[in-house]
Amino acid sequence: VIETNIDNMHPEIYPYVIDKLLENDALDVYLTNIIMKKGRPAVKLTVLADLKNTEKLSKIIFDETTTLGIRIYEAKRKTLDREIKTIKTKYGNVRMKISKFNGEIKNMTPEYEDCARIAKSRKIPLKKVYEELKREFK
Repeated sequence: VIETNIDNMHPEIYPYVIDKLLENDALDVYLTNIIMKKGRPAVKLTVLADLKNTEKLSKIIFDETTTLGIRIYEAKRKTLDREIKTIKTKYGNVRMKISKFNGEIKNMTPEYEDCARIAKSRKIPLKKVYEELKREFK
């Protein structure tokens, strides 16, 4: 885990930083609103990464943000096995993320990009596409 608290950076910079970290092998990146000393609002930037990518990602954080320091610590991680399958639906082919634990399916989620494409092309709400696809695969 690589993280830092930032209280003096323009908010429009965060999406750029997040994209750059993800493009450079971060496993996940997220922001948390926090309150720092003297009641100042701030953002905690958290990056999950493999140990081997710590230096590369730390450099990006120092280059692209206003932080003066970062915290790095090891955390254990457990993940489900994942696969993406293309499934025929009433809307056409949709990629589904399927996650399993010991071979048992725990979650099936349609890919956002496929759902957004369907919603735009058919002029229907995105949430309706998700709801219908979830019903179709229960």
